Amino acid sequence: MSEPNGPLPGFEPPGREPAPYPGQLPSYEQQPYLGYQQAPYPGMAPTGAAPTVRRPGPVNVAFWLIMLGSAIVVAMFVSAVLIGDADLDRAAREELAKDGSFTDSDVRFFKIGVIGTFAAMVVVPLALFVVFGFVMRAGRNWARVTLTVLLSLGLVAALITALAPAYLAVRLLAVVMFPLNIAVIVTMFQSSAGPHFDRRARMEGWRTT
Repeated sequence: MSEPNGPLPGFEPPGREPAPYPGQLPSYEQQPYLGYQQAPYPGMAPTGAAPTVRRPGPVNVAFWLIMLGSAIVVAMFVSAVLIGDADLDRAAREELAKDGSFTDSDVRFFKIGVIGTFAAMVVVPLALFVVFGFVMRAGRNWARVTLTVLLSLGLVAALITALAPAYLAVRLLAVVMFPLNIAVIVTMFQSSAGPHFDRRARMEGWRTT
């Protein structure tokens, strides 16, 4: 019986890769699957990307006028404290003398109590003003209405302070506050600022020119 020509199928000498069996398909590398990406419809923003909304100019102007008015109120308070220190010292001594003898420490604590009381009366409303200013700038219409009410009360307060027998620096700053409050109200209600306080307009990505 004669030996077949060549090695048997599937048998190769050591050190050589085995030859494929007759009829065996060649191996191939599977290509990675590329996920299908659907193109967005025309006019639609990509998912997860919020539309960029630019605040209108009058809203920004109103916001910075509110910040300026807050700084002026602080300046009015500081001016009153510095200029009126001597008057406050005299008033403290007169008030303490009604109860008998007193010391300089009593006068100092009396002045601290008066200044602290007036500081709280100034800081609390001022902080609300600043907070409402930021909320208004974010496009909340209720904050705009609330600021309008507060600014209207501020007009009355500025007018009373300007006409009262107060220190000249305080009265001059009160005169500045009067037109400033009017300017804030007017700018907040400009026609170009209206869509900024409309939620649907903001969600649609309304932009000003």
